Amino acid sequence: LVAQLPSAWLLYRLFVRPVRSLAREIDRLGQTGNDCPPILKPLPIDELESLRRALYDYHQRLSKLNQNLERSSQDFYDQARRDPLTGVFNRRAYDEDWRKLHADRPLRQCALMLFDCDHFKAINDTYGHEVGDSVIKAVAGILQNTLRGEDRLYRLGGDEFATVLAESDAQNAELIATRCREQVLLHDFQQYGIREPVTISIGIAHSSADISLAELQKQADIAMYAAKRPNSRKIEVYGERLQETSPLIANRSIFAIYQTIQDP
Repeated sequence: LVAQLPSAWLLYRLFVRPVRSLAREIDRLGQTGNDCPPILKPLPIDELESLRRALYDYHQRLSKLNQNLERSSQDFYDQARRDPLTGVFNRRAYDEDWRKLHADRPLRQCALMLFDCDHFKAINDTYGHEVGDSVIKAVAGILQNTLRGEDRLYRLGGDEFATVLAESDAQNAELIATRCREQVLLHDFQQYGIREPVTISIGIAHSSADISLAELQKQADIAMYAAKRPNSRKIEVYGERLQETSPLIANRSIFAIYQTIQDP
């Protein structure tokens, strides 16, 4: 036994202890995620040291690949929620953000604003789709820059945009809408070859209670169509006055008749 002790100690020092050390390092590699721990002093056995460095190299390559996949996944997610023409958020993001907004915290009040470019079809028909796209991009940029820093602008389709003002009352929403409309009026649309002024109509719906997005958008839609009437100030807030005419205004097929009745 005494004669075998040096051999056992040498076996432990040269083989067992390095293997245990390598096993612990492999465990650390699995626990560090993308961060690669530093390589400790070389192992006494060349083959184990080669295996160890191969594992570290593989872990680094795998971590880099994982980071690239995460970035690609995030880019894909962002692109799927963005409107390709204007760069603002799209309808998918609009629906997702509304659900997230209510899931994160109960809202005491909120306001929904719908923006619509006046006579946009006539602009498209007269000057062409390229000019129409320039108008849409310009309006989107103006609105996004005029809204509050935390407010998101969504393009719902065509020339219609929306934003949700969390914790905002109707008066504050109307002030923001006024600034948006003024900034659009100040923009030089003649640079796109348009001779006529470009304006927007804005409908606002406000709620101080829990309300579905569909109902709030219906109210804002009614207010926006009221804002598009001739001789209107182009900004309308949904309220009791519009409740009486809402069934008529909500029916877009007879909206022109309603305009004639209101403005003979």
